[in-house]
Formats: sequence, C-alpha cells, structure tokens
Amino acid sequence: MKNRSALIAIGLIILLLRAALADGSADRHRYLSTTAELESLIGAWLKQYGYTVQRTILPMGRIKLAAYRRDIHWNIVLEPDSPLATEVCVAPDTASAPAGDQLTRLHDYITTYLANPPEEETHLSSAVPQKVAVHGHAVVCIQTHRRENNIQSSGLVIEKHGLILTTAHDLNPGEKIILTPPTGPLQTGRVLAIDHTLDLALITSDAQYDQAISIADGRNLLDMGEQVYSLGCPGSQGIEAAAGVINGPPRRANGQPLWQVNMKVVPGSSGRPVFDSRGTFVALVKGRYRGVANVGFLIPLETIIHFLRISLS
Repeated sequence: MKNRSALIAIGLIILLLRAALADGSADRHRYLSTTAELESLIGAWLKQYGYTVQRTILPMGRIKLAAYRRDIHWNIVLEPDSPLATEVCVAPDTASAPAGDQLTRLHDYITTYLANPPEEETHLSSAVPQKVAVHGHAVVCIQTHRRENNIQSSGLVIEKHGLILTTAHDLNPGEKIILTPPTGPLQTGRVLAIDHTLDLALITSDAQYDQAISIADGRNLLDMGEQVYSLGCPGSQGIEAAAGVINGPPRRANGQPLWQVNMKVVPGSSGRPVFDSRGTFVALVKGRYRGVANVGFLIPLETIIHFLRISLS
C-alpha cells in the first residue's frame, strides 16, 4: 500500500512539473553534461548557500532535488536527455519559489563550470598491476572503413576459437572488418551479432587465440573511488593500458546503465575491456564525455551478460 502511495505521489509530481512546463512558468535548460555530474554540481551550489537538499529518484532516470532555506523552496528535476546531456527544470512552488535572479545565478554557475571544468586529481598508481597486464594477449584492435576514413576501436577475445566482444556504434550487421592481434599477422572477421541499443557487438574470426577472458567470472558491483584499468588500442602502436577511478554510480542514459569513470579515453578506446586491480573483468569502455579525454563511460557487466545470452542462445 505504501509503495502504491509513493508511486501516486511521484506521478503527481511529474504531472505538476509537466503542467508547469506547458504554461511556461518553469525554468528549463538543457546542458551538455551527465545527470550525475549536474546533480553533484547543483547540490554543491545549493549547500554553499545554506540550503538543505533532499534527493528523490523518479521514474525514467529522473532525479528530483528539493532544497529548503528559511522561506525559499527549490524544486529541481534533472532528466537525462542522452548519455551526454541533461535537461534541468526548476518548477515554481508558489510564493516560496526562488527569484529570477537566483535562477540566473545558478544557470551562469553551471554554464561557467562546464565551459571550464577544473582538472581532477585521480591519485592513480603509476604501474598497471601484473594481473591486469597479462590480459593484453586477449585484446585486439578493430578497423573498419567509412568512405575515406579508417575507424579504429578495440575488442576483447572471449573465446579462443575467434569470438570477440566490442562496441557496436562503428559497426554494421554482417560487416567484414580487419583485426590486429597483439602478435602475428592481420586477420579478417565479420560482425556476428549486434545491438545498437546496448552498443554491443560480437565479431567472429577464423583465427585461433592463445588467451580469452571469461565473462562469466566477471564482477558487476564496483565501489566509488575504486581504481580500474583498461587495455586497448590508442592508434596503430599496439596495446596500451590506462588507469582510472570510478567516480559515478550506474546512471541510466537512453534506458541503459553506464558507469562514469575518470580515465584517459581517446579515439580508438571504444570497446576496451576494463579490469579491477585483481585482473577481474568488470566492464567495456563505451566512449568519452563531451570530447574531454579524462572522463568516460563504461558498459557494465550486467548489460554485457544480457547481450551475450540473447546473441548466443
């Protein structure tokens, strides 16, 4: 009964917000930033001015921030618009709503911060653990051709007889591609299964590999601040390792959960496998954030297992 009442209350909140939008009385802005980053940014700004902030998770990945200070009450809803964009709506709350100049200050603060984000300190160890480095023999570089451009990504061998997991956004069903293993000659492969919603694909090849990574032995739950490592192709220079820190819990973007990580993510990083410090597979690199090379998104193990079950059944 309590759950039903809570759902009804959340539904009423959403209806009220939509009504406010319809009559133009709500303040609404779209920012090129993740929901997690904006929630942290807005929350810190409000607390700086002495507000008490309460957080509520709404359906469809929305987050509501209710902030109180004496006679002023903010009702802010953050709504994911894409993996890299969020709409922020400040709905009026009768006479206790913030004044227009306060809304302008908040908007200017967010805009200035996103235009010039501060450098983050990651406190990473300088060396990649040996338990991670040994997995380099299970990583391949993937090349596709689009018009006059070569597009490179990375992939993970999950079966030694030639089954490779990677991201889907640069691939098409049945497409033939070039594979570059850590050692040995170039190989050819083709897309066996693909799901653009999950951004995952399977590539099959006639080649035999010395090493493969067991997805079934992977780890799904990560800790905030945990150090992780990716292995993949930065260009045409073989396999490279990158260290990073998990700095955001899984957030839904276009209906799919993604981990946020402070890690070097450059062109060619998509599809790189990610491991924890013990060398356990935890995720796949999806891409980077707003063209910034040190903030990226990871496809979690749970999504990968779901894709493999469907594709290999």
